[in-house]
Amino acid sequence: MNLTRHANFMVLHVTTILVMSLGYLFQISHYQALYHLHFLFFTNYALWSSVQTPFQALFLLHWLTAQSCRFLICL
Repeated sequence: MNLTRHANFMVLHVTTILVMSLGYLFQISHYQALYHLHFLFFTNYALWSSVQTPFQALFLLHWLTAQSCRFLICL
């Protein structure tokens, strides 16, 4: 597994935990949180495939976190 794939996997794992935790804090169902997470990943696949460095992966994690928070606040 090269560095890019490993970084993508770690970002996916951390983001999943983060979204599930935010879902718990905002008292929404885990299914809604997972649905939103999958929506973000599959609609932004071009971003994921363009990640070349761990720094880019962290930036994408930050962006996904902001989008998730915006989604949860709007519920």
